Amino acid sequence: MRLKRTSGIAASIVALSLVLALSVGLWSSLTASAQTTHIVNQDSGAGDAAPCNDPDFPNVTDIEAQVIGDASVHNGDTLVLCPGTYAAGAGGAVEVDKELTIEGLDTADRDDVVVQGTAGSDGFVVLADNVKIMHLKLVGGGVAGTDHGIELQAVGPVTYNNAELSDLEITTWNYGVYIVSSDDTQVGPNDDVHGNANGLLVASTVLGGHRDMVLNNVIGPNNATGIILGDVDEAYIQENTLAGNDGVQVSVAGESNAFIWNNNIEATTASGVHIASDTADTLVQIGGSVEHTNNFTGTVVPGIGYYVILECGSENTVDATFNYWNGINSNAGISDVIFNDEFDETDDCPGDDKGAVAVHPFVTTLSTPTPTATPTSTGTPTPTATPGTRNINLSPQGWQDLAWSGADGATPATALACIEGKFSIAYAYDPTAAQGPWLRYVPARPELSNLTVVNKYDPLLVLITAASVTCAMPVAP
Repeated sequence: MRLKRTSGIAASIVALSLVLALSVGLWSSLTASAQTTHIVNQDSGAGDAAPCNDPDFPNVTDIEAQVIGDASVHNGDTLVLCPGTYAAGAGGAVEVDKELTIEGLDTADRDDVVVQGTAGSDGFVVLADNVKIMHLKLVGGGVAGTDHGIELQAVGPVTYNNAELSDLEITTWNYGVYIVSSDDTQVGPNDDVHGNANGLLVASTVLGGHRDMVLNNVIGPNNATGIILGDVDEAYIQENTLAGNDGVQVSVAGESNAFIWNNNIEATTASGVHIASDTADTLVQIGGSVEHTNNFTGTVVPGIGYYVILECGSENTVDATFNYWNGINSNAGISDVIFNDEFDETDDCPGDDKGAVAVHPFVTTLSTPTPTATPTSTGTPTPTATPGTRNINLSPQGWQDLAWSGADGATPATALACIEGKFSIAYAYDPTAAQGPWLRYVPARPELSNLTVVNKYDPLLVLITAASVTCAMPVAP
């Protein structure tokens, strides 16, 4: 927030606004303490141990209608489900349209608190921010059709963000978890997603799909793909075990910005990570530093399965350095298990050298990363680590866009060094800037420039003056 000088009546209005804001904040803090825990039981509770022997909502057959829809349940409340099997609801799915925590009784085994879906219907559909679903088993009506164990998807112009889906077993759905246009949602830790057609989908639209995270789960076996990422922005796939998914363990498609760190990925006939992209703006980092090493295990058969595949025609360079490749310690051996890698991409994709998978350097011992609840490494970076690069095609002449993938705090000259002398002006959009929202950089003309700093992932709009331009841009760890 920017405060401007005011005087007279305007100053009085500002002061009154501040008082009102403080009053609202105080009222919010007082009312927050009134949040309620509701005990929910699928039967009367007779003979159950406390607190399930005296439930607030007994004989529940429809969680949505009988509990969530009840006037006594408010934003911020917690619903504790006692052991039992709960039907998803008369309408099929449980629509969660309040900011609630829904969790199984903490003293019960997760498998004993079951939400049972029906064929063709979802389990939970999240229609509010800050929803938490924890310590439950979600069983679907079958892997065919379009039903999802948990769905977060924008409805019209509205997105639902900041969900936490942890300590869940999710099985027998078409998609175990289906997330589209949700920001800052976390799947995990300790989810077990298996027996579905597909494990998870995390995708983006113009409405959202930023900073979602899949953390510390077991994903697989599933009938097709373990995790599908589509057009995501800053998605983190971290500290998961992915194995036994029949299609591919992780699929990345579209113009995605994804970080695949510290996972154990077992690939055999089904490949490990499959990247389908034709745009240089796609940024995929698989490992990328010692503290983010992935373990790739399993015996793949070249031509049938690979540890990493980058499809021919892709223009992006994938940073897959500092990974463990099942004890393979030679460039030639690694080339056999990576499709379109930096050493033989022209063999895999004849006549196509726009993109490649950078795999060197690599680690030679199986990694045992310490689990962490944040996407940011807590380790000490290795000073000798060589950052990856990505090649961006900025042809033809005219306006082109790109995103800086180097370190925070770069000068515009540093961020655009790869196209020095081949552009005339660059713009960055910053709605919070006093001189904005469009800040500009004109090479060698500081009196015309007001863009001073470029941070990682900042988008830039540049006017290309050369006929053919390729930018080799660094990728910061």
